[in-house]
Amino acid sequence: MTSDSPWTVLARTNIDDFGAAVAAAVADPETFHEAEIEFAGDTLANPEIAEVIGRIANRKVTATFRVLEELEQAHGAT
Repeated sequence: MTSDSPWTVLARTNIDDFGAAVAAAVADPETFHEAEIEFAGDTLANPEIAEVIGRIANRKVTATFRVLEELEQAHGAT
């Protein structure tokens, strides 16, 4: 996952919501033909996602953010 900062908000889509959209498109292809559909169920930043995962897993989960230069250095990129 890539973001500009630790608090960049990213759109998330629930698999059930996605499945419902696909089912609707399959059931009525004429309505959805060449349609552009944009949807998201939640908009969360990485620390918020970590908090949700930690709550579900019943353990502490933290989001770590590293700037591009740190990643390149850690992985030997030039």
